[in-house]
Amino acid sequence: MGGKHSKSGAAPSRAHGKTVIEIVSGANMPKMDVVSGSDCYARVSIIVEGTVAKKGCIPKVIEHGGKTLARYNQTDPLWRSYKTFRTVPQNSDILRIEVIDADHVSRDDKIGEAWIPFSELKSVPLGDVYEKELNLIHTKKTVGSGLTPSVKVRLISITDAKDLVSEQRTFFLIRHGESKWNKAQSKRDVKGLVQQHDHELTSDGIKDAKDLNALWKAAAETTNEDAVVQERVNKFLNAKLSISSPLTRAVQTALLAMHGHPSTAEHGLLLLRNLREVKNAGSFDSVGSKSGDDIAPHVKTKLEEASEDGVMVDIHPNDAVGVWWNYLLDKENDKDTAIRLDGVLNFLKYDSAVPDDAATVLAGHSHFFRAMMKRHIGKEFRKRDPAWANTLSKEKLRNGACLCVTFEWSPECVGMGAIPVVVDAKLMFGTTLANGDTGSSAL
Repeated sequence: MGGKHSKSGAAPSRAHGKTVIEIVSGANMPKMDVVSGSDCYARVSIIVEGTVAKKGCIPKVIEHGGKTLARYNQTDPLWRSYKTFRTVPQNSDILRIEVIDADHVSRDDKIGEAWIPFSELKSVPLGDVYEKELNLIHTKKTVGSGLTPSVKVRLISITDAKDLVSEQRTFFLIRHGESKWNKAQSKRDVKGLVQQHDHELTSDGIKDAKDLNALWKAAAETTNEDAVVQERVNKFLNAKLSISSPLTRAVQTALLAMHGHPSTAEHGLLLLRNLREVKNAGSFDSVGSKSGDDIAPHVKTKLEEASEDGVMVDIHPNDAVGVWWNYLLDKENDKDTAIRLDGVLNFLKYDSAVPDDAATVLAGHSHFFRAMMKRHIGKEFRKRDPAWANTLSKEKLRNGACLCVTFEWSPECVGMGAIPVVVDAKLMFGTTLANGDTGSSAL
């Protein structure tokens, strides 16, 4: 696995197309640190059969697939990370998964590797979980007698290049209402809030969310003369899934703004850890306070304290388990945010929970949504409407605003570095950006 490079030449080429893999989770990871559990991430690639078994040789890599984000202090890390490859692998090719312990003060430690021939992955139905034991690098590192470290993956699809087509999806981005941290920052008085993480909505923030709820319900009762505008409204009304950042202010906003909408009434609210706000150093509001099944009762309590009853629906934690947030002193850079944007968009594109025949509503945060626009607005959009594209890349959504965004995945949007592009973005229901700009608002 380490040592000198193989002298047998470059890895052979493969037919082009698209292979989608989900790195689901790990189990029974050994403790690599003295004071805490491991902070595991996984790195994935497709390699040539046999090269992993040659002592002193580095495996021939056909294609790298990138890495997951680290999961802090977890013996059983849940990654739920989708990766795409331009390669159509042969049955003898191997999916290589390296599990690594991230270390903030020294070099990362490799825990072990799993090598899964595609013949094995293809032996189970598409989308079914496949578990493989980890070959440990440090055999003395254990979590307990009889526990075997392993990883779980899913083969989602393999598509030949000739069958790849462009696909578009529509999403409605809703910024949370005003939070107590927002209000304190605007008044330059955060002293009283630094002892609390994950701040809830203010009374004005609750009004922001309820105002949006009233706006879309009013739109449902009328017909807009502009057919294009009405089509966007219909897409919102017919959305089948609502997803929220796990941070309290976003979950509250989703419940209040989407109250009475079929997506939440019928399917509840799904949480997605990568939708959380971009983390700045010392931003107390972006550090989570609850995890997993504890999130819903916490949000319910905060709503009841604000005398907002009757809006709760089933809340599905999904991957918002363990330490799903960044630590207080962490600061995310553009690369960190880009990895999370990839995680969100790959989830929206490839996860079976997300419908491909209807829009999806996303409740989240201003900096994250602005980063999404800055990174993903496509060249054609910027050429067609440069002023609006530039504005969306620089300005934040107002609290309680809703932006309709259409993404396009082209046949070339496969593999590391390839990203879908925003081809259209319009504000909805008369809402605005934080600077008051309406662009060409849909209503």
